[in-house]
Amino acid sequence: KAAVVAFTGAVLIGSVDHFLRPILSRRAALRLTPSLLFLSMMGGILTFGASGLVLGPLAMRVAIELLDIALEERMIGATGG
Repeated sequence: KAAVVAFTGAVLIGSVDHFLRPILSRRAALRLTPSLLFLSMMGGILTFGASGLVLGPLAMRVAIELLDIALEERMIGATGG
């Protein structure tokens, strides 16, 4: 039974890494590392269900962009310009 579970897990993770990541990266230009992509997909599935495969990475990318904008605004405000 353990071999079947390991094989199923390897197939599922392999399919996410080899098929979904290139599709999502090309279409959405996510620029996420594989580990962040995997975690955001799993979190998206837990939160949103099946549509979380797309919504999870999208939410992660939006959060990263918002943090970048906040840091830029803070730096611009600190330099006065």
